[in-house]
Amino acid sequence: MCGPGETAVRTSILATWSDMMTGSLAVVLMGPQIPITLDLQVDVIEPAGPGDVISLEGTVLKRGRSVLVCETLLRRVNSSAVLAIAHTTFMASPDPRHVFPDGFRPRVPDPVGHLPVPFAERVGCTVVEPGTAEVARRTGGLNAAGAIQGGVIALAAEEAAFSLAGDAGYHESLGIRYLRPFSVGPARAVARPRGRVCQVRLHDIGTGKLGAVATIRSRPLL
Repeated sequence: MCGPGETAVRTSILATWSDMMTGSLAVVLMGPQIPITLDLQVDVIEPAGPGDVISLEGTVLKRGRSVLVCETLLRRVNSSAVLAIAHTTFMASPDPRHVFPDGFRPRVPDPVGHLPVPFAERVGCTVVEPGTAEVARRTGGLNAAGAIQGGVIALAAEEAAFSLAGDAGYHESLGIRYLRPFSVGPARAVARPRGRVCQVRLHDIGTGKLGAVATIRSRPLL
């Protein structure tokens, strides 16, 4: 789950966990309609490393008629220090077909050990060329509406940015705005460096449409 150098957990992993955590709150409060992620922002205070056990605490900041805003605090277990802060915004899907017919009961799975392969390989994310990464739409990486899951899209954006860096480091902030679902795939992320910040645009190759935009700020490991 670590990036180049294998010393810092990927910020996209923190984004995936936060999206799943607060997404569970969203489906309870917005059900039976399926909530979709509008935006996701992760700010890292101190990078987590291999062997760290991370706890997440998700809370609702605002519950509106159509929009839900949540916050997640990430800490090492048995520590009060916050490692990262994430904010996520959800809206109920306007598609009348996107409902949970039998309701939804969130369940956090029990830990089952380490991933047998790197996370990027697990979800089918590859670097096509420096600055460009693609992730396939396949079972295991989809959201409840059948599109590529938001955390997986964040991973593709981060992979594109990492492929330009050429050295070890981590991303101290990752902000992504979801414009439309990646319903066909693959999702292609193209990163453009702007100093310490990468501007990333992500298209659904199957539809040819822009699906998300992201900004990622890098920082070298000390």
